[in-house]
Amino acid sequence: MARMANRPARTSPKVRVSYTQGMFTPKAFKEGDTPKYGMTMMIDKTSKEQMAFLALLHQDLVECLSEQWPDAATRPRNPLFGGTRSPIKDGDTTVDSQGIPLAEKNPEYAGHWIIRVGSTSKPAVVDRNRMEITDQNRVYGGCWGMVNLNAYAYNFKELQKGATFGLNGFQLLEDGEPFGGGRPPVDKMFEAVIPDQTQPAAAGPDPFAGLNSAALPEDESPFI
Repeated sequence: MARMANRPARTSPKVRVSYTQGMFTPKAFKEGDTPKYGMTMMIDKTSKEQMAFLALLHQDLVECLSEQWPDAATRPRNPLFGGTRSPIKDGDTTVDSQGIPLAEKNPEYAGHWIIRVGSTSKPAVVDRNRMEITDQNRVYGGCWGMVNLNAYAYNFKELQKGATFGLNGFQLLEDGEPFGGGRPPVDKMFEAVIPDQTQPAAAGPDPFAGLNSAALPEDESPFI
């Protein structure tokens, strides 16, 4: 197959993410599809920094389409924003393939642009120090981080062509309130305990001193 148009990778500002377990285990959404790694990034409509990044991503998509299909008459007409099959979905108005609003299933999507990014190759998942994260529980829907992604054109069939985004990696920056009432981060559940609080209490007088099992009725013996 001929090389498809693509654009250099970009790293997002700090954003919130969901459906993160796909970064560790590839999944196929439909029978017969190639399993892919993936996650969903959320662009806050009120954040100037995030919206400026979204404008760059949109321009990358436009350039991919123009390069891959120079003739506008043959270019895919699926909208880049807001449609069910658009690479950039509106968390307030877009519906899924069954006609259900995205925000009905995921209330946290309200007020955001939603971008699903995927890859057939395992993405890099690292912490602030760029150390690999292998514990899947550290990355969850609701945490914050930076996403590295790039736009590319695709043409699987005549009715399946367009431009979308590939996932290259994710850097976890900080915890957030988990979506869907999931398990909270460890630092929200427990406080650090100083060493002397972990020591056992000093032993008091032995209540059984001077006694043996024969000195008590059988059903009262503490050693039965």
